[in-house]
Amino acid sequence: MKSGDVVYVDSSDTVIGSGSIQHAVENGIIRRVSRILIFNPQGEMLLQQRSATISYPGLWNNSASGHVDVGETYLEAAVRELEEEMGIKDTPLSEIGKFYGDEQDGAFIRKAFNTIYTGMFDGIPVIDENEVSGAEWMPVPALKKWIDEKLEEFTPGSVDAFRYYFDSLEQ
Repeated sequence: MKSGDVVYVDSSDTVIGSGSIQHAVENGIIRRVSRILIFNPQGEMLLQQRSATISYPGLWNNSASGHVDVGETYLEAAVRELEEEMGIKDTPLSEIGKFYGDEQDGAFIRKAFNTIYTGMFDGIPVIDENEVSGAEWMPVPALKKWIDEKLEEFTPGSVDAFRYYFDSLEQ
């Protein structure tokens, strides 16, 4: 195990090992990912646009997201990623669910269990420009319309998480 290794799991989300993200993607190994949806008091969701230097460059994504590192829980990873990517800290997060997803990424399929968290934030995010090139607050109805009309502008995993969230509102 090296620093920066992510958790590898089986089809039941039971830990089976750890290693690099690249190794997992190239070998079809399932990883754990935390996805965070942050809202402001007006009910708008914070979106981030991915930087040019990471996977899915330029595409829109959840408020924050990232892999669960060795020794972390899904919640600990969510808290860390939210602070690293958006400069948001001390924001209580609530789990709304978990789903398994496959994302086509060129010749590879990224496999992951995704746990989704929501939280409230009333402020201005301070983005990490190494990972995020922009941020925007978006009313949920406008986000739904944007996804329906321009799906290709979003990361595949974010779309799955958004749809999971939208479905949770209808239940």
